Amino acid sequence: MEDTNLAGRAGLWSAAHWKTAALGWIAFAVLAVVVGGVVGATQMKQWAVANGESRRAEQILDEGNFKVPARETVLVQSQAATIDQPAFSAAVANVVQTLSRQPDVTNIVSPSDHPNAGLVSSDRRSALVQFDVRGKAEDAKKRFAPILAAVDRAQAANPSVIIEEFGEASADHQVDRRFARDMTRAELTSLPLTVAILIVAFGALVAAGLPVLLAFSAVLAATGLNALVSHLVPTDQQTLSAIILMIGMPSGSPTRCSISVASARSGSAATRRTRRYSARRGPPGRPFSCPARPS
Repeated sequence: MEDTNLAGRAGLWSAAHWKTAALGWIAFAVLAVVVGGVVGATQMKQWAVANGESRRAEQILDEGNFKVPARETVLVQSQAATIDQPAFSAAVANVVQTLSRQPDVTNIVSPSDHPNAGLVSSDRRSALVQFDVRGKAEDAKKRFAPILAAVDRAQAANPSVIIEEFGEASADHQVDRRFARDMTRAELTSLPLTVAILIVAFGALVAAGLPVLLAFSAVLAATGLNALVSHLVPTDQQTLSAIILMIGMPSGSPTRCSISVASARSGSAATRRTRRYSARRGPPGRPFSCPARPS
């Protein structure tokens, strides 16, 4: 009797009980998504991505629960004017006034009010305005969009100088925004592109569409399960969701090789052969090659 691995036995049972398998899988995927969305995911601490002594130092600071806010800096710079001239000093005053209207901004330090704080360059053509963001430093990026918009308005009101903001919170906000935009683009193109490739490979819309739908349901189920597991092992939810999508879609779609292997057989034999070869992987550095078509 032909040796059948776990994937082959699962495929054989699913083929014999396709209604139970399909409805059961749909119910499981929906349950995983709903429960995962309700409980939410636990985000890993910032120190968890560090190594060595720096990791230990950041962990000690986190366990100490020090209320250190995120500090940001706004650069005001001119190629010609100095801070002693009206246009430059007016721009600095406008930045301070604009920031003071933001509810999440506190502890504003102006170079005009603190001339000995080292906030002015030696040529007096560059000045720094410093401020803190209310709340915990790791949560500052979530409230930073209005502050960036306020700095942009200050720049528009003072075109004769350069006004730019920088700091950890603003950098995290921009990185997360760019990552979310890239992931949205990838999610919008992944499904149509996968379907198009499978249509070319299989020559039929149904043969290409059903595997993609099953693969996408597996991605959704894995994302929901990850939210549950993250309460035991915290993860970077955003990054892991991207990894699940990139691995889940190709792995969940059948290969033309498995279809070719099964095409020469019928019934349960075709199911076993298809599931066996779709579950196999080649050795590292060398892709799995399609076996000879059985006679």
